[in-house]
Amino acid sequence: MKYGYKGIVAPQEKTAGAQAGRGKEWENTIDTESNRQKTWEKTTGTEAGRKEEWGNTANIEAGMENETDPSTRIRRDMDLPGAEERKMTDSAGRTAVLRKQEGVGVLIWLAVAWMIAIAVFVFYGFWRHQHKMTTVTGQVSEQAGRTETEVPERKRAYLTFDDGPSEYTGEILDILKENDVKATFFVVGKEEAYYDAYRRIVEEGHSIGLHSFTHDYEKFYRSVDSFSGELTALNDLLYEVTGVRSSIFRFPGGSSNRVSALPVQEYIRWLNENGIRYYDWNALSGDAVNIGMPPKQLVSNIMEDAVKHQDTIILMHDLPVTHTTVESLQLLIDTLRAEGYELLPIDEQTPLIQHVCAP
Repeated sequence: MKYGYKGIVAPQEKTAGAQAGRGKEWENTIDTESNRQKTWEKTTGTEAGRKEEWGNTANIEAGMENETDPSTRIRRDMDLPGAEERKMTDSAGRTAVLRKQEGVGVLIWLAVAWMIAIAVFVFYGFWRHQHKMTTVTGQVSEQAGRTETEVPERKRAYLTFDDGPSEYTGEILDILKENDVKATFFVVGKEEAYYDAYRRIVEEGHSIGLHSFTHDYEKFYRSVDSFSGELTALNDLLYEVTGVRSSIFRFPGGSSNRVSALPVQEYIRWLNENGIRYYDWNALSGDAVNIGMPPKQLVSNIMEDAVKHQDTIILMHDLPVTHTTVESLQLLIDTLRAEGYELLPIDEQTPLIQHVCAP
């Protein structure tokens, strides 16, 4: 039996009301989820819009033209002279500045060309350096000696006088001094009257070398003992008179001479053991072969051989019968200098010019 009082509800009605309330709560929940879904979609749409805008901007920057895309016009505008940049504004009022990136390809090609130019320059420098240096080797005759060394491009001439001192040594030294030229004298043993000539050679900065004591071919070349004995005696004399010992030597007749009693290598071996270097020649005047030859002819003979070499050792003689050598000396100095030769004395830096090689 139901009562008519409103405050009392039958159990079935309570249950139905509760279920109806829960239904409304469920509907509210669904509405809330629906609103969240809409919000998410809006957010997603916004993000998609941003991606689309970014994609349009990227397409414009990359130069991708689309006839239906407004960026086509922008791209064309930017290709006009002076169009370095362009602003693009969307419906939301946001502005993007598009800058034209031109000339990148040109810069790359310029960089490649620059690297090629550097490579060519380095290669050319190396090639020039290699061709500035040369090694001259070989066996030569009495007129063209053997050179075994690396030779710089500059030209050097070495004036040498054999068989002195003589009564003309002073004149030779005077001419050399006037021209500020240093030379080399391969001397023999002389009496005391010539001691001043030995001294002057050394004091004025010339090189003094050994040539033999007696200049008697038969006696000097008789044996290694006679050979060494004369050179030792001469070096002792020079040391006594000038205070210096010599470490350079020239064979009488050259290392290619045909008068030595033994193979020349026997004498060379002794020289090597005693630290003495020997020098031949690759240019000569012929003053001791044709006595009285005119000075101009002597110079012509020398230059005929000298111009073939960057380093030339010139053979002349300091003898009582070779005054034409003294007369030709000034002309020779002038001619060599005109040809670009530097005139030097023989020293430890001088290339070895030898007719016969050391064993």
